[in-house]
Amino acid sequence: WDHGALTDVLPTSLVAEPEKIDISEVFSGSKSRLIKEADLWSEKVIDDDLYIPYRTMLFFAAAAARAQTLNTLDVFTGFINSNHAKEIDCTSAFMNKLDGLTESIGPVKFHSPFRYSSKAEVVKVALQLGVPIGITYSCQASSQYPCGACPNCVERLNALSEFIEI
Repeated sequence: WDHGALTDVLPTSLVAEPEKIDISEVFSGSKSRLIKEADLWSEKVIDDDLYIPYRTMLFFAAAAARAQTLNTLDVFTGFINSNHAKEIDCTSAFMNKLDGLTESIGPVKFHSPFRYSSKAEVVKVALQLGVPIGITYSCQASSQYPCGACPNCVERLNALSEFIEI
């Protein structure tokens, strides 16, 4: 994710500057193209190349540990119910199971208000809130710009086309 874009879309009147925690060493040596980006002009990328084992669990564990350290017991996530077969750790079923795990080991409570929502439903809410949609994206192939071809980009384009006249 792009920390700059995140701070641009969060309402400063409601949210303090988000803290950035470096967990990159956990993924050192990974062959995932989410870690080592491909040159989209010359390299073929398949969906298996975009999976990072236990990534979502690591995010939740790091967030829970940091939140409890700061005595902040409510953590909000932006996970959207994914329908991509390879994103088994982004489904509402996975989030529900993870809630059960975190509730049994500590006081931190996770809130994932979009866990049952499609990307189109999230776009609708974002437009109602005045979120600058043009700077948001979650490309699986590029951190610099949306590639327009990966599953997340295609889903985003389809969601936007429901609400924005081109």
